[in-house]
Amino acid sequence: MTLNLLIISKKRINTQILFIVAFFTCWLSCNTVPTQPSSQKNPEITFSASTNMKLKLIEPGTFRMGAPLDEFQSDTNEHPQHTVSLTNQFYIGVYEVTQDEFMKTMGFNPSTKTGNGRLPVETLSWFDAISFCNTLSAKDGLDSCYVIKDIKKENGHITAANVVWQKDANGYRLPTEAEWEYTCRAGTTTPFPFGNSIGTDKANYFGTTSFFKDDGSEYLRDETKGIVRATTLPVDSLVANQWGLFHAVGNVFEWVWDYYGEYSSSNQTNPTGPEFGTERVRRSGAYTSIGYHMRSSVRHGIQPGFILFHMGLRVVKSHSQ
Repeated sequence: MTLNLLIISKKRINTQILFIVAFFTCWLSCNTVPTQPSSQKNPEITFSASTNMKLKLIEPGTFRMGAPLDEFQSDTNEHPQHTVSLTNQFYIGVYEVTQDEFMKTMGFNPSTKTGNGRLPVETLSWFDAISFCNTLSAKDGLDSCYVIKDIKKENGHITAANVVWQKDANGYRLPTEAEWEYTCRAGTTTPFPFGNSIGTDKANYFGTTSFFKDDGSEYLRDETKGIVRATTLPVDSLVANQWGLFHAVGNVFEWVWDYYGEYSSSNQTNPTGPEFGTERVRRSGAYTSIGYHMRSSVRHGIQPGFILFHMGLRVVKSHSQ
């Protein structure tokens, strides 16, 4: 009799222990945040291993590139507006490349506006920007996107070279013109990435006036609100566009990959610009630009060997699936 009671008592205790263990296991699973490898915590953001440069993942999409014919102050080189589809994910710099990042990568700082390492690097030829991309790729253990041959230099700057883009490389590169405008617009269809208006609270330009539209026909001027800074600002200042990119327009011009040429009215998929040319495209406007040059569609063709005091860059990196 005593033995039977002892066996029953042990069974009850074991059952109670199992119940308690099950209860706490359930409680922990409901109240503990799942852990993830650090690289997977925010897959939309990546960083350069050598400089800690921050880049954001951009999803594929379709947009209207260029300006409508009736967009006030638009130039003929912004027409015709046409449909562009980008079918691949890519990373783009949240900020323009800084002087600290350039110095750490290249070992020198060519900029004229100095005093703060978070200022954008400037005074770059297009070839200097290409060389920076390759050197940063090498420092981060990635494949170089460009083959650069027949280099000619003047005062430390590359003024001429033969450059071939290796499109399957996983390193850093300049954005194409289409990638640049797609990320600048960030889903907007208005003249400016911030809507129908622009002011020096949103972009660093030669702000003798701010510009805004009230009737859809022209920009009106407010002579009381503009600021003439006459210099660059740190890359993380002012406000980001809707996709989180700072100084999407203004501050410094940004080199892109494409040869400069006329637009086509036909739909395009992953365009990379003309196959040949004598000029490369610059985008973004700069602190020296007037307000309506902050429009998303503004573009210029510049000799790639020119070394201009307001020329900088923003980098792109392909996304490995």
